[in-house]
Amino acid sequence: MKIKYIHKTQNIFMIQNWQQFNESYEDSKDQKDLEAILNYIAKNIPSSEISNLKKDLTPLLTTESLNEGFFSDIKDSLIKWFDEKIMNYIVNKKKRFYTELIGKLDLFDLTTLDDIKKNFRAFELDSIYLAGGMDKAKDVGAGWRAQVEYEFEVNNPGVPYEEMERITIPYHGENIVLKPAYVVDGEHLAQFVDEGNNYTLKYYDRPAILNPVRKEMDRTKNPNFGKEMGKFKSGEYEGTKDPRQFDEISRIFSQTIEPEDELIVNKCDAVFVGFNEVTSGGTFGELQQTSFLNKPIFAWYIDGWKISGHSPWNLPHVSKIMRTDEDMKLFVKTMVNFEK
Repeated sequence: MKIKYIHKTQNIFMIQNWQQFNESYEDSKDQKDLEAILNYIAKNIPSSEISNLKKDLTPLLTTESLNEGFFSDIKDSLIKWFDEKIMNYIVNKKKRFYTELIGKLDLFDLTTLDDIKKNFRAFELDSIYLAGGMDKAKDVGAGWRAQVEYEFEVNNPGVPYEEMERITIPYHGENIVLKPAYVVDGEHLAQFVDEGNNYTLKYYDRPAILNPVRKEMDRTKNPNFGKEMGKFKSGEYEGTKDPRQFDEISRIFSQTIEPEDELIVNKCDAVFVGFNEVTSGGTFGELQQTSFLNKPIFAWYIDGWKISGHSPWNLPHVSKIMRTDEDMKLFVKTMVNFEK
């Protein structure tokens, strides 16, 4: 059965995708046949659970009249159904992957990535994201990340792109100024959000280093960023009973901070996390996303921070463990030399 969608030209065609399904109710005033929609879904979406979807939506047929919210209800129900099925698939895929991974990785062998290559599907190391605490850190989490950047750029130097802008690495009280071969800075991070490894492979050596501390666009896109973060850190929100007090900081994080960090995690090849006392919610959210994507997590326990310092929830997802500065330096060399 075909679903008819009437254009202004009166042409009739099959709805081919979800966008057209949305548009058919946004643009057309014609009353649609719910049974036709369900039959179309049953014929075109391969799933053993389509019958459950039909059962969920069929009660809508008892509506006495097609009020203006009728088709909105259908769309909301479909979106909820698809969201649940997608999440079920992701959770079960993650469960299978990490269960099968048990016993196959050498967490403490920092001289090789062969075990990662063998056990992570289509693994490449074109980029890594430096995850870790920022909001509660006095230096916004810059210190340990600067150590990693220094180890790449100074002790394992690559070949910088000739026209690349210079950056500053604040290393143990000294500002190291150089053209980066690995470290992606400022608006180049925005380009990575848009293009992923296709961008960094043009202008950087492998692996490109994605440091969220360098995301100056977070601070410049919205002039209220600094003001709202100041309120948050000073405790100004603690006594408020006005829910509108949270609107601006919620808007900033929902529109820019969260989605851009999540898109970077989605597009990078691995996550290098620095665990210490300021590791908090944002970091663990990123690690959870990384585990859903079945990507390697390389963990550096900084300043003697213990493995028991975080929840065992994260332990099955850790692929390599570094406990000292020397461990970190050794593993950086391994990453630089991987498949070169």
